[in-house]
Amino acid sequence: MRSILLSGIIAPLAAPALFFLSILLIGVFHDGPAAGLRDWNVALLLAMVFVLPVSYLATWAFGVPYIFWLRSRSRLTTLNVCSGALVLGVASAWAYQWIGKAESLQMPQLAFGAALGAGLALCVAITFCVLAGTSSKGTT
Repeated sequence: MRSILLSGIIAPLAAPALFFLSILLIGVFHDGPAAGLRDWNVALLLAMVFVLPVSYLATWAFGVPYIFWLRSRSRLTTLNVCSGALVLGVASAWAYQWIGKAESLQMPQLAFGAALGAGLALCVAITFCVLAGTSSKGTT
């Protein structure tokens, strides 16, 4: 098993990278290649200002302690890390939406937040598992 702490430093970068690439792809499919790539700097700014801090905060406040807990119970597997990340990603996205919204959130907004949070958290979890070398069978 490689370093959990080093993996925890690198893995949160996967969320803003995925967010940035997704924004670019949406722009390209919506407006075409020339117009879709025109505002890449705005997409990068959104990823760095909004996604990166939340990714690091969620990883270090909740994800890394959860991973150490899993390891102490000999349950550190890719499936357990990804399952926890999905729950944490949805909760983080809903908290982020709740903090940033003045009026009540509607079900479509909550569903979008859940899908976005789960996708970004799963990306971080998979990156973490690859970097840390977690297995599908667990550790002793």
